Amino acid sequence: MTQGGNPFAFENFRNNQRNLVESENILREVFAAKHENQLPLNAHDPGKLIEKRTILSNLLASKRVEFNQVLSTLHLTFFDKGLGFLRNNNYNKAQEYFLWALEVNPMFTPALFQLAVIDFKQGDLHEAVCKSDDILYNMPVDSDTKSNTVDLLKEIYWVYIQRGNQHYTKNKFRKAIDEYETARSICEKYNGVPCDEELNRGFSLAKVGIYKEYLTEARELIVVNEFSQAEIITQTAILFQNKNQKYVQDGSEAVQLMQAIHQKKYDFTISQALRLTDQKNVRCRAGKTGRSESPCRTLSPKTK
Repeated sequence: MTQGGNPFAFENFRNNQRNLVESENILREVFAAKHENQLPLNAHDPGKLIEKRTILSNLLASKRVEFNQVLSTLHLTFFDKGLGFLRNNNYNKAQEYFLWALEVNPMFTPALFQLAVIDFKQGDLHEAVCKSDDILYNMPVDSDTKSNTVDLLKEIYWVYIQRGNQHYTKNKFRKAIDEYETARSICEKYNGVPCDEELNRGFSLAKVGIYKEYLTEARELIVVNEFSQAEIITQTAILFQNKNQKYVQDGSEAVQLMQAIHQKKYDFTISQALRLTDQKNVRCRAGKTGRSESPCRTLSPKTK
């Protein structure tokens, strides 16, 4: 069993560790059995049990020292191998070795940082931020890793800004705002990642876009004489502008549209009333030239 416990077979470090522990447990049981008290081994030991036990004990002790020495720097070995795979864009193998480095040394932040970099390169921005957050707030971090982590967060922030801009160009204003909100959550939390003018510009454009969408929808409803629904949509636009005055500074368009809706609603009501009156007058005139029992004769009574 000790022959299979080669501590320099790095990829099999779990098996090596398990074999070494099992060997140590077996030897401990052998010592605990105290065979020399049950048999006259000190005087007669043809199987050389005591000698073999001593040799095995010394061998395991040396193996333990050797394994601990390797284990103390094994995370660095795994880390270097991971960097090699990362340089060749072999993300799966790189992740495997970085995870092994963390398994051996859970506080080795450079390995966690490289895992965050892989998440970023593969488009998993949320996970990259989570790992970066762990590095900055939950782990001991050296100055270089801290600086690299902040730089990574800057890149993630910028990607969210770009995503928001792409949604805006497609008139997907609410999706754009979601991306800008995520960018803002990063720059507001992490020192060294500034909330810049590009973010404010994105918010302004997207929120003005939403405001204009409300007004366009209201105007379309006016065309089909849906004045009550147009009022509701326009009022929503007014409330939206009031809530977002930092980004939608001019709300006069919605106010003017609301006034226009009220005027058109009034004109439409008057027009309908006039139309109904005209229709009744036509029926009355038709009744006078027809049967004597006209339903409209009470509208213009005559004194007999």
